[in-house]
Amino acid sequence: MKLHLFVLSGNKLSIQSFVTLIVVFFICTLSFSQCPNDTDCDGILDVVDVDDDNDGILDLEEFTSCLDLSNLQQTQTILYNEDFGAGSINPGPSIPTLIDPSYCYEDLTGSCSNNSPWVTAQDIDDNEYSILNNPIVGFPEAFRVQEDHTPNDVGGYQLVVNASDNPGEMFHKENILIPQGSFPAQTVVLSVWLSNIVSELSLQTCIDCCGGSILPNVDFILEDASNGSIIDLISSGDISPSQNGDDAWILYTSVFDVTGISEVNIVIRNNQIGGCGNDVAIDDISLGLLNVYCDFDNDGVADYLDLDADNDGIYDVVEGGDGSLDTNNDGVIDSNDIGFIDANGNGCSDIAETTLPIDTDGDGAINSVDLDSDNDGCFDTSEAGHQDSDSDGILGTSPVIVDWDGTVLNQNGYTGTTIAVTTPGSFGSNSISYSTGIYSMNDTNEVPVFAGTSGGVFSAGNGLSIDSQTGEINPSESSAGVYTVVYSSGSPCEGDASFILEILADPIIEEPETPFFIRIPNIISLASSAGNNLWFITYQGIDAYNCVIVNRWGNPVFESNDPAVAWDGTEFGGDFVTEGVYFYIIKGVSVNAHEICKHGSITVID
Repeated sequence: MKLHLFVLSGNKLSIQSFVTLIVVFFICTLSFSQCPNDTDCDGILDVVDVDDDNDGILDLEEFTSCLDLSNLQQTQTILYNEDFGAGSINPGPSIPTLIDPSYCYEDLTGSCSNNSPWVTAQDIDDNEYSILNNPIVGFPEAFRVQEDHTPNDVGGYQLVVNASDNPGEMFHKENILIPQGSFPAQTVVLSVWLSNIVSELSLQTCIDCCGGSILPNVDFILEDASNGSIIDLISSGDISPSQNGDDAWILYTSVFDVTGISEVNIVIRNNQIGGCGNDVAIDDISLGLLNVYCDFDNDGVADYLDLDADNDGIYDVVEGGDGSLDTNNDGVIDSNDIGFIDANGNGCSDIAETTLPIDTDGDGAINSVDLDSDNDGCFDTSEAGHQDSDSDGILGTSPVIVDWDGTVLNQNGYTGTTIAVTTPGSFGSNSISYSTGIYSMNDTNEVPVFAGTSGGVFSAGNGLSIDSQTGEINPSESSAGVYTVVYSSGSPCEGDASFILEILADPIIEEPETPFFIRIPNIISLASSAGNNLWFITYQGIDAYNCVIVNRWGNPVFESNDPAVAWDGTEFGGDFVTEGVYFYIIKGVSVNAHEICKHGSITVID
């Protein structure tokens, strides 16, 4: 499957510049260990090793872990590059293994049999090729001046081809090995520089004799070497001539999926018919393996080779959940650790191989590439007790310098961290205390002794009078009980400080109850002179009192809030009531807080 097609033109554009242009993500140079092709120096080559850095997380897991995190990087490993060499003698050496047998190598002495009557013997005629510093020396009347494409070489050669009258292969390179790595997909990039070298004079000649110059049109083909089938191809289309020297070079390039293919062939095929024109120069044929990998922290070390893939100062082996297998705390699980076993010889601890990397907060990013693994708002590096002066989640002060294995240098990380995610507050410095833990309601206010980050909030349960800003308690306005005073700085990276105190209830002094009674008469004689011409109650221990007397129609004739006030039998206007039955309603509260509710009748006689 062809992934991308790029066609570029310009002067001396290098293969390195080309890689910079084609990759969607920025280029990052891999760091290397002291053991070539064996990053973790465990005796198992990286192409076989399923855990190239021995961090207990399989390479494939570290590769796929960031596919949704926009952290893919690319480099290119050149598998084949043909620049045709350099020299001061024209022509250069022939390349019989790379040129189709139907083409003849012209050494500029007439080594090929010419078929065209207007071409001298030493010229490069149809179906011939040569290796030259400049096309013009191969056919002065037909080819133009053009240096080779390869940057920074002296006397560089290029392949000059006067294409055959009939379509067919011009160039082929067979059996280029594709390394088989740990990852599920492999892609290569094919690039070829080509130009139409017909001269201005030849253009006019072709117009006069042939009606016009035939424009080169070629296919750049990638084949599966095992069966010759075409994986995919790049078509140049008709290539117009240019008289601008080196600016005439055009880059044809594309990215191909070669997953499962062990060897490939490169084929360049002529698609045109006829021999008037159709002349090309070819240079810098390159096939590179695109190394696509994750580099979450952008430190130049791929995650699958990085012992601290997020630069938080915590080894990936710890964040992956296998810290207990790293018994010497050096960030790797290998033969130096107690109990290490790799029975199947695939480069990974057998125990670690059976465990999945941890994703504590379930956000899709495993802890080794998650700066806040538990999503509590506090970076892992702070929870581990490390310094993060610029609060970016990266150990120490950014930008950091990393060692070849991806660990941050000179920032005092990696020690004392043995669990994947620590508990917020276990490293906090806030503290509060009061002089005593027990108070009576008669005690004076007190402000706590406090140490830590200021600006937080004090709180306690309902019933304790406390100032939320200073923590001052007021026992006299508090209810009896046990309270936990909590101070929170508001930072997720600092645990709450707390202090338990108790407010005692004041002692209760028992006092004898005051006797309560009330006696209510039921008759009044208005004409009596013996003292019963007044209606009044006899009482003791009344704290609140209200009495209302109404007639039989419910109309009030008397009301008093004082139990010592008597009714003299008159209405509100001062006239005496008529004889009959009246009714009283008495409500109140005794001094012992008992409710009083009395009602009854009063008979009024003259």
